[in-house]
Amino acid sequence: EIFQTPKNSPKDLIENIQLFRKEELQKLQTLIISNKNGKFQFDKNTALPASPWMLTSPTQKLANTKLIEKLINSLSNSKIKQRFSFDSKNAENYSLTTPLATLEFFNDLNTKTRLHIGLQNSIDKSLFVKIENHLEIYQVESFDVDLSQVILKDLIQNTVFTIDKTTLASLQLCNGIVTGK
Repeated sequence: EIFQTPKNSPKDLIENIQLFRKEELQKLQTLIISNKNGKFQFDKNTALPASPWMLTSPTQKLANTKLIEKLINSLSNSKIKQRFSFDSKNAENYSLTTPLATLEFFNDLNTKTRLHIGLQNSIDKSLFVKIENHLEIYQVESFDVDLSQVILKDLIQNTVFTIDKTTLASLQLCNGIVTGK
């Protein structure tokens, strides 16, 4: 009995390796990114399948869906490398008392999760993050999107047409109004 390994469920094992589960992130409805460049809120709009994310604050525009999807994939694929206890010294050392960026998201049940993003390790490019209400600081694989540096220009849709060209049968332009089938 002493030398037996503890029996963990698959869910427990995933929670010990991954920062977030894909199932959790697929239910996102609202995403808020805060950094030195401002606070940017995105809301999911399933009525627009080609571009399901809308930037709703500080302005209302179609969001850069590729960037949002890249961020969500990074969050779901990011693995925990190491854990540190959360105390004032560690929080200060890893820049989590005044985080470089904050990511908040709400799921379909309006449950809020807040992620504080601290320093990036210059050797292996890992990040130090803290999930609010968790008692640990996590060193995780770096995200594909540098949330501390994003600006409004990066977050809005930069293509003129958001129509999926593979499903387009016809396109008509009349006085600046686009209609398609």
